[in-house]
Amino acid sequence: FPVTIMAQQEATWAQQSFDQAVGANLMASLPTGAALQQIARNISIENVPMSDWIKRGQGDLEFRLTQAIRAGIAQGETNGQIMRRIRGASEQLTQRSITGSVIGVTRANLNTLVRTSVQEISSNAMIATYQANDDIIKSIVSLATLDSRTTELCAAYDLKEFDPKTKEPIGHSLPYRAIP
Repeated sequence: FPVTIMAQQEATWAQQSFDQAVGANLMASLPTGAALQQIARNISIENVPMSDWIKRGQGDLEFRLTQAIRAGIAQGETNGQIMRRIRGASEQLTQRSITGSVIGVTRANLNTLVRTSVQEISSNAMIATYQANDDIIKSIVSLATLDSRTTELCAAYDLKEFDPKTKEPIGHSLPYRAIP
């Protein structure tokens, strides 16, 4: 199961990078295989299971395709013109040509879904590793890359600390959330 392997690799990386940063082999425990399998199986984004996001994406694609076909028919377009509407204006499908097309929107949504899912597994595997070593971990700190794709929620959690055992906030009142 490739996703479980990724979770195992992330847990090992968290252990090794921590030990390297402190210059000693202090992190003695890794999460159990069962815990890592659970992380891999329970991918969710904003507490919505991955399967629901996929279903939503399928419905969105179907809706956008239907709308593009209907609009083309209503405007008397040829099949080729309708295909260009769906695919994008250019035959080479440059990034500029697909922006706003059915394919472009679907590609952007898939990109976000994949990126967020990978981060979700990575973050949860690292946090599980820190929790397995809570005797030496003072706090878990949420770290966000603050760029144009960062949500307001993730930006609000940037540099917020939480107790590794209880997940209680340290120095703020935001509740703990497993944010990628």
